[in-house]
Amino acid sequence: MPSAPGPTPDSTDPCDVWPYLGPEQLLPSRSRHVCLTCQWFRHHADADRIPLLSCQWHQALICHGDHLTQRCPSWLEPLQRSSGWCPEAA
Repeated sequence: MPSAPGPTPDSTDPCDVWPYLGPEQLLPSRSRHVCLTCQWFRHHADADRIPLLSCQWHQALICHGDHLTQRCPSWLEPLQRSSGWCPEAA
């Protein structure tokens, strides 16, 4: 079965088995262009209620803290920004 050409922001893949993004994928950022403000950033709690931070584009988890100081080359302006609402950053 062929896969979709690219990820969609509404993917519901089970991310508890995804690997973590490493330093080879993330770039240091001192601007608002960090994982937390990216279109592909998501967060939720796992079975033990521990928050998981994930990148839907890379289908990988983000280490806590990296979402505030790092970004990848695929950083994308959030679509919610046009309407003034970004629940991930609230």
